Amino acid sequence: MRNVLGYALIRIALWLVIWYLLTLVGVGVILAGLLAVLIAMMISFLLLGGRRQKAAEGLQQVDERRREKRGPVVDEDAAEEDALLDERDRD
Repeated sequence: MRNVLGYALIRIALWLVIWYLLTLVGVGVILAGLLAVLIAMMISFLLLGGRRQKAAEGLQQVDERRREKRGPVVDEDAAEEDALLDERDRD
């Protein structure tokens, strides 16, 4: 989870810096926000690939632990439908 938080904070900081610089240049506040999103996304895609990968792996591990705690997912409707179809096939 630490990697996810670090990656998110870096992206937010990157957006804030770019937004601030664009507003200083004279671009409108809303347009600067939109442009900052696009520019920050491109920069993070190009330069933060390793951090993004570590964050994705961290999220995957959290999801796997959650699934282990919950146990297997049983779809009761599907089990009942399968039983009805099996009964129909026997007739």
